[in-house]
Amino acid sequence: MLESFLNFKELSKNPSMAFIWSFIISSIAIFMSLQLSYEIRFSSGEVFNLTGLFAVIFTVIPLVYLVTYTLKKEEKMEEEEIRYHYTEKNLIEKHMHDMLFFLFLFFGITAAFAFWAFLLPESVFQVQLLKVTELQSSVSGNFVLTASEAVQEMITGNAVAGAEKAFFVILFNNLRVLVFAFIFSLLYGAGAIFIIVWNASILGVYIGYLADHILMIPVVTMSFLLHGLLEIMGYLFAGISGGILSASLIRKTNWDITRKIIADCLILLAIGALFIIVAAYIEAFL
Repeated sequence: MLESFLNFKELSKNPSMAFIWSFIISSIAIFMSLQLSYEIRFSSGEVFNLTGLFAVIFTVIPLVYLVTYTLKKEEKMEEEEIRYHYTEKNLIEKHMHDMLFFLFLFFGITAAFAFWAFLLPESVFQVQLLKVTELQSSVSGNFVLTASEAVQEMITGNAVAGAEKAFFVILFNNLRVLVFAFIFSLLYGAGAIFIIVWNASILGVYIGYLADHILMIPVVTMSFLLHGLLEIMGYLFAGISGGILSASLIRKTNWDITRKIIADCLILLAIGALFIIVAAYIEAFL
């Protein structure tokens, strides 16, 4: 029912509205998940709370139709421009409007999870916090140096070795997510929306628990903005690329048009990969 309240024409004209809608939808999803409050109890006595995962699922469900509608519109526009040759815009210019829509969607979901993570107990978002811990350990676990080791690396000129290792770990992880976003969108049309919501929930929960005060949430968010914005841009380019290609294959357009769409989608995917590489460099070295 939630998707029936969405005004697609208004969202198309004003992408920033997606921030408000996604914040509301995510908040409702979190509230519904709290009512389930599903926990797995192991024989050892350990309890694993799945509320955070249900919050992601309930956020994804009403957004699937909206994302599918947007991707179909993008594919139709791409096909018409190829068929009639009436545009001189480059690929980024052609898709920037809907890219902004997805960005505001991501920020709205992130803001909702950050807000509620600040207010609710840690156990509610246990799934997201475990992922945060996993990511932190994978990046920093092998790069902790003692003081003497750090001095020795500075003397031998290998002070950036740890940063280089971190760069490749971050890059590999983010490129893997990029590929999944493309494949999910290609196979499921709006499949990338799950990856977008999942990553937004992880970032939001992390921001919420880092903030000492609710008014500090925007300040904490700024610390992730530089590389985080580039990362999400990369994932979005991959998702749009796979979604447009999926819609084109479903419509079964003639091969000449399909071939051009495939080429454009691969360029979008390559642009997304470039964003991921730059983001990993900033995160590791700056």
